[in-house]
Amino acid sequence: MKPADIRTVLIDPATEIIVLGSGCYGSKPGEDMMKFIENNDFNGRNVAVFGTSGSNAGLEVDLMADKRATVLGSYHCKDKAFSCYSTRATRTRKT
Repeated sequence: MKPADIRTVLIDPATEIIVLGSGCYGSKPGEDMMKFIENNDFNGRNVAVFGTSGSNAGLEVDLMADKRATVLGSYHCKDKAFSCYSTRATRTRKT
């Protein structure tokens, strides 16, 4: 079975709560998620949103308000996008 293309999926009218999450790029969800939001009717729908980014919170809640959704909750996780960590030990070769 092939996964659905989020850009073309339509929300079933019987769905009671919609949970949306995406990385934030330039304060907006990713392009595929933006297309999904544009293609669906959120008027009066219960929505929970979350996002991650390397800087400030995104505009997920504002987008849902613009689409007339009832935002039940939101969460933003600010990541350390430019931090690199390595747990690999460096080995010294004996000669």
